[in-house]
Amino acid sequence: GRRKGRGGPRAPKGTPPPTDNRQNPGGTTPSGELTPGVIDPGSEDNIDWKTMPLTGLAFAEAMSSNSKYAELNGQYSDWVELVNTSSVAINLSEYWISDNKDNPQMYQLPNVTLGAGERYIVYCNGVGTDNQAPFKINSSGEKVYLSNADGFCDRIRVPGDLPADTSFGRKDGEWMYFDIPTPGTENGEGYAARTSVPEANYASGVYSGSLIVTLFGEGTIYYTTDGTAPTIASKVYNGGIAVSGVTTIRAMAVK
Repeated sequence: GRRKGRGGPRAPKGTPPPTDNRQNPGGTTPSGELTPGVIDPGSEDNIDWKTMPLTGLAFAEAMSSNSKYAELNGQYSDWVELVNTSSVAINLSEYWISDNKDNPQMYQLPNVTLGAGERYIVYCNGVGTDNQAPFKINSSGEKVYLSNADGFCDRIRVPGDLPADTSFGRKDGEWMYFDIPTPGTENGEGYAARTSVPEANYASGVYSGSLIVTLFGEGTIYYTTDGTAPTIASKVYNGGIAVSGVTTIRAMAVK
């Protein structure tokens, strides 16, 4: 999706950006030094978002270019999925999401109780009411933040190389790409990163006779021979591909 504007409630002027005090609510010592486990509020770069322990509401998955999944009122839009990682119920109205770290309270979540392990979809379509956020997720890459009254809780960095109709999210504590989005349910099999498009020993063209096409690339190579886009459900390349007729080979490499 592409951003078309922002809206929704904003924090009062002069309100500092939230800090993450979940690990140690004590904040700072009398000398002003950060106590162990407290995040320096001066820069989001000081937060190790990847290893931040998840003890409550967290991001599970997101899409930035969508034409197939999680329909709302006959329309498809960007979305983020939240999951309650705790063992107790959470009221979503105690949280905000935003695509601007300097305005973390851009959109307050609805008054919905989310049970332990349950998931909730927020449509990022620019509307700004109910379960529809006042911003869209830029398909060239964007960060979306989750916060509560105590500070930042989580962040998802939606990558700019995310293909259309695929998603990005968590699987077993790791951020991954998913060929098949699963809004509302647990994420399936994914991969950590896409690498450069594999190369072949033959350039595209017309050839006579039979050929053995060899692919070269970093990571695991998946390919198709019918012209469709490959996914991690496609054939895994393990050696030369015999070609004896009109064939369109498409390949991708992941790691």
